[in-house]
Order: sequence, then C-alpha cells, then structure tokens
Amino acid sequence: MYGLGDDCERGAHAHRESEQVFIAVSGSFTLSVTDGHQTKTFAMKEPNRAVYVPPMIWARVYDFSDDAVCLVLTDSPYEPADYIRDWDAFLLTVGGGHNENTFS
Repeated sequence: MYGLGDDCERGAHAHRESEQVFIAVSGSFTLSVTDGHQTKTFAMKEPNRAVYVPPMIWARVYDFSDDAVCLVLTDSPYEPADYIRDWDAFLLTVGGGHNENTFS
C-alpha cells in the first residue's frame, strides 16, 4: 500500500486462516490489532521491524505518512471467504469459544 495519506484507513478485517506480516518499507503508519478482548498498537516506522498477525486477529492500518509504503506478506492467495469484514460478526466468532491466538 502506498500513496494513501494520513486520513486513510485500510484493513479493518480479520482472516479466518491467512497469516500476515506487516512491514513499513518506507515512511510510517500505525497498525492496530485485536483479538476482540485486548488491543495492541504498533508505530510502524522501521523497515527492519515486522509484525506478525495470525488468523482471527482484527487488523487496522492508519495514520500513513506521505511517504509510507506498507508491505503485507501473506501465506495464501486472495480468497474472499477468508475475510471477516464485519466487526460484530468477528466478535461473535471469537467470543464463542477459546481463541488460541489471544495476546499474552
């Protein structure tokens, strides 16, 4: 992702099975992740730092600098059925049982 501006937000979804890694190749942005119970926020501004996001973690990317380039690596090709794009549906999914991906 690039050329988004500081008022843009991307993500705001979770993946059922896909794993992702976020890297700030250039510039900076903010990555916020939650398991539905706890939230962690990362100031992404160094290309030698990556954040791994496992399945069933809601991720939002925002506050892009003008020169931001956000690289997202994933372990699977695009599959629409893998996405949970509705926040309430996500909360129902993760709240209904044990989530092995919760933060420690």
